[in-house]
Amino acid sequence: MGNIIVPLYVYPDPGAWDPLYEAYYWVEQRANDVSLVLGSISKHPSLNFTIIVNPSDGPGDPPYPDDNYLKEIPRLNQYPNVRTVGYVAINYASRPIQKVLGDISVYAGWNSQKISKTDGSGTALNLEAGRLVVHGIFFDETPYQASAKNLEYMSRINRYVRDSVGIAEAKMVIHNPGCIPDRKLFTNNPGPDVVVVCELAYSTYRTAAVQRDLLALPISSPKLSYMVHSLPEKEIRDQTKFTAMVRDIVLRAKYIFLTSARVEFYTKFDPAWTRFVEAMDALRT
Repeated sequence: MGNIIVPLYVYPDPGAWDPLYEAYYWVEQRANDVSLVLGSISKHPSLNFTIIVNPSDGPGDPPYPDDNYLKEIPRLNQYPNVRTVGYVAINYASRPIQKVLGDISVYAGWNSQKISKTDGSGTALNLEAGRLVVHGIFFDETPYQASAKNLEYMSRINRYVRDSVGIAEAKMVIHNPGCIPDRKLFTNNPGPDVVVVCELAYSTYRTAAVQRDLLALPISSPKLSYMVHSLPEKEIRDQTKFTAMVRDIVLRAKYIFLTSARVEFYTKFDPAWTRFVEAMDALRT
């Protein structure tokens, strides 16, 4: 199965996340029906979407995020090919660990919230416990050097995710050093499920030095993630060339994100988004 990892740092104003929904499902409406058919049909059921939610450079203040997130995160979670993970920055293991554990606890605490309120527009907002939930944590700015201090720090926060009752299965742990870390950080006990080993502009990704280092990785592709930005628009417009570009990356890593954006890579959907999803789907066979 293909797996698209989405750093969804777009604030969920009404309609802001629609490109994401439109990429992987449509809702059928029959002309003779007076109401919308509620059962949606997945357009890309064999693609998995791992979606990083980031309400406020982390979970924000407890007990739960604002009304727009209260509406949109449960909406994401209702789809079987979606797994949400919460964003936590750790400043290369220099952030006080109690603050990191506190952010994980806030995400875990969402799971038990039963919410009945009225939003700012006067619309009733009712959520049963278990609907506002994440399935793991995305640790940003993780260290790439395997000092004893870094190994202990990462082991402790990894374990805290796995032991947190409120984090839903599969209690996924993702590390983002943005580059290739020391191998010991892959195999630390407990170690991460996924590591972002490439977070680069496409032109840099294609350089001989980067290709040499990536191809020399001793870790198998199911544990690897590539996030590549600034894709050349000429290549994107040709779907055949673009699919070949995506295939090259899919053969190396399981969790992929590609964008043509050159700035604000993760705070907007760019014109390449739909083509990227279609290319990933085409490569399933």
